[in-house]
Amino acid sequence: MCLLRSHTSSASLSVPTGMWYRSETKMTDQSAIEVVVQLEQPDVTRANRDIALGRFTPYKWMVFGIGSAVLTAMFAFLIFRQIMKSEIRLVGFIGLVAWPALLVANIHMNARKAAKSLLQSTPSAQGPMHWLFSDGAIRLDSPTGSSHLEWAAYIRVRETTVQFLLYPQTQIAYVIPKRCFSSNEQVGRFREMIRRHVPTATLQAE
Repeated sequence: MCLLRSHTSSASLSVPTGMWYRSETKMTDQSAIEVVVQLEQPDVTRANRDIALGRFTPYKWMVFGIGSAVLTAMFAFLIFRQIMKSEIRLVGFIGLVAWPALLVANIHMNARKAAKSLLQSTPSAQGPMHWLFSDGAIRLDSPTGSSHLEWAAYIRVRETTVQFLLYPQTQIAYVIPKRCFSSNEQVGRFREMIRRHVPTATLQAE
């Protein structure tokens, strides 16, 4: 599962040009927030896990659990024709608990594998990424290039206890760990900026 997608510019755009952009933006927008992100494997593992689990709403979990219980009970009945009704209910309950638990365990395991693979194979994730967030636009300078983004590019933003996930697509998100902010006050300012520009964002209370 890919969590980071690098939007690289043309070859003529150099790092000095990106530095000039940051300086100019800082002078014209005092509310701009600059964050330097150096991703580590636990950051990407958590993001992979949260993105995967985030697909399951309470309704989907309920449907999946009930479906698992029914199918498990039917399978047991087909194999063991003499099974009693009480035993069928027990087998159904086991299916209700076991299959969702196995799904969650599989998501956690795959999240670690995907994180390790991503950091080893994606050059843009191996070095520091310089983010500059302002009300007007977003600037990203990565080891492989620079890009200029609009807030409208994000269909969703989700905040967890340890990071922000910025979704340009349903199953792809930029990872901004909270540990990369200079202070809790800066985290709060970033949260308010998101509220202004991404009305569908899922954010924590102050």
